Amino acid sequence: MASDFWEARWEVGDKDDPDQNIWNVTYGRIARNAKQEKINLPSVSHLTTELKTVLGEIYSFANKNGCENFGVCFANGINALSVEPKEAKGYRISPAGHLKIESDQLINACQAAWVFGGMGSWNDLGFNDEAINKEYEELSEKLFNLINVSLMAAVNSSLDSAPRKILDAAERKNLKKIGKELIEKRSQENREKLRERNPFPITDPRWAKNLKEEYYKNRTFRQNKSEVLIVADVIKDAYIEVIDTDISEGLVPMPNWYLHCLKCQNLVPTDTTCDNSCSCGAVVFIPEIRFLQLPPKEEYQIVKLIGKGSILPDTSKKPWWKFW
Repeated sequence: MASDFWEARWEVGDKDDPDQNIWNVTYGRIARNAKQEKINLPSVSHLTTELKTVLGEIYSFANKNGCENFGVCFANGINALSVEPKEAKGYRISPAGHLKIESDQLINACQAAWVFGGMGSWNDLGFNDEAINKEYEELSEKLFNLINVSLMAAVNSSLDSAPRKILDAAERKNLKKIGKELIEKRSQENREKLRERNPFPITDPRWAKNLKEEYYKNRTFRQNKSEVLIVADVIKDAYIEVIDTDISEGLVPMPNWYLHCLKCQNLVPTDTTCDNSCSCGAVVFIPEIRFLQLPPKEEYQIVKLIGKGSILPDTSKKPWWKFW
């Protein structure tokens, strides 16, 4: 089996990207047709099941031992295994539609749950209790190895079904053109979203004030673990973004994610720490016994609250050109 090897070059692209995908990554081929032994990797479906199990175990461990901030990463990983790939946050490793959905989901889960690095990372922790520390090391090693194998299996899964096609010069040129157009379109959409949330230029003091408000409100929405909110009260402080996710196998609590009851227009925090329900009783949470009651699918949706600044442009004054 022959392989090509590529080296990455990272450059800062759009620093104002609302999804924080600010990096442009270019790969250059440094070796071609290098002989490699074929590695028999586990299937994507098998690894998905394994990763979900391990993430569930390490999520419970983190929350029991005062590492809730890392627990959020593990919860994000579990969620990414079922959410539509286009909704997941992270680096876009493959073009849309290039891989099967299960492979994209596995890649996104690996990115979301990657907590390994230098000082301050998950692998920099230690516990005084010998039994707890032993469990931490075993779970960490299991997750580290599983993520690396999962990434290899997922990114190579297209080789199993897709015939290899060599593009001629005209096709490569056309593909490059399409890629540029898609990037420009997406950049324009992101710029419009950013302007909608904060309609002032970055040099305007009002821009910074709005941004500060956004951060404060986002923190408030994330930290809310008990209060049921009302849509009519929230919309002046937040954008309500619908999250397309499958919770048929259970709902993973996420900070600033809420269950929106369309009947009574209440927002119940998914990361609740106490018994909670909407005013009409269609949505009921009892976290102590892990009980969740939901109405039919068409009567609720999962949403994310994104804070917005309160300062808006002054539209009462006429533009100078209207006086002539």
